[in-house]
Amino acid sequence: MNIFEIWSKAKAARDHVERDLQERERREIIPDLLIQAQENVRYLKCYINTLRGNANSVQGATAAETKRRRDGARDQLSWLERKLEEEIGWAQHYARLLGKVPII
Repeated sequence: MNIFEIWSKAKAARDHVERDLQERERREIIPDLLIQAQENVRYLKCYINTLRGNANSVQGATAAETKRRRDGARDQLSWLERKLEEEIGWAQHYARLLGKVPII
């Protein structure tokens, strides 16, 4: 047996182990990631709905503080909306990997 044949067999064995690990990851980790992404989407939607209602009614001790607080709430709202889009994308990605139809 020459060195090339040994190398080829070792590479085939490594590839087989890597495929097994990827399949195990798909079966064990990805469903958990899908559940977590769906929970994140639900949480973000609730938080955004709450913040939308409060963003324009935030009060401060002075006019400047009120403006600063309202601007902060609007900035936070825009960040949360971007984060929601990202989490929806992850949930759809994990659902596709599992062959499921995304519910979101």
